[in-house]
Amino acid sequence: MVLGVALTAGGVVLPSAGQADAVVPPASTATTFSIVTGALSISAPAAANLGGAPSGSTHLSALLGDVQVIDARAGDAGSWIATVSSTSFVTGGGGAADIIPSSDVTYDPGEAVQITGTGTFTAGPPGTLGSAITAFSATSEVGSTSVEWNPQITIAIPPAAVAGVYTGTITHSVA
Repeated sequence: MVLGVALTAGGVVLPSAGQADAVVPPASTATTFSIVTGALSISAPAAANLGGAPSGSTHLSALLGDVQVIDARAGDAGSWIATVSSTSFVTGGGGAADIIPSSDVTYDPGEAVQITGTGTFTAGPPGTLGSAITAFSATSEVGSTSVEWNPQITIAIPPAAVAGVYTGTITHSVA
C-alpha cells in the first residue's frame, strides 16, 4: 500500500496525487470613501436687453433669460429660497421723467424648464419688484439638485416717461 509520495524538483515539494488542496484564507480590505459637499449657487444672465416699446406704450414685456440654482450640498431633506429684487430703471439725467421705479417692474418666474435631482420645486407668485420677492424655492431635496427657469419681466411704462435707453439691475440671490 502506497500512501503518497512527494517528489521534489528543484527544491519545490510537489503534492502527490490524492493529497487534499491546502485551504487559503481570503484577504479582506476595509474600504471607505467620502461624498464631499459642494455649494449652493445661483446664476443669471450677466446682461439682458428686453427690447423696445414705441412712445405711448403702457408696458414692455420680455423673457429675462435662464436663471439656475444648483444645490450641490448633497444633503438629506435640504431646502432653499431664491429671491429677486430690482433697482429703478434710469435714463438721461435721472429727473422724474427719466426714472421707472422698481415698483413698476413685475416678475413672473413661470414654470421650471429643467430640474435634476429629487425634491419639491415651487415657483413664487408673480409680483412687483418694489421689494424682494420669492422667485423659486425647493424643499425635501435629497442629494444634489438643480432647477432652471426663464422669468417674464414686464415694465409698466409711466405716461410721462421720456425716450431713451433705461438701465437697471435685477438681482437674484439664494439662501
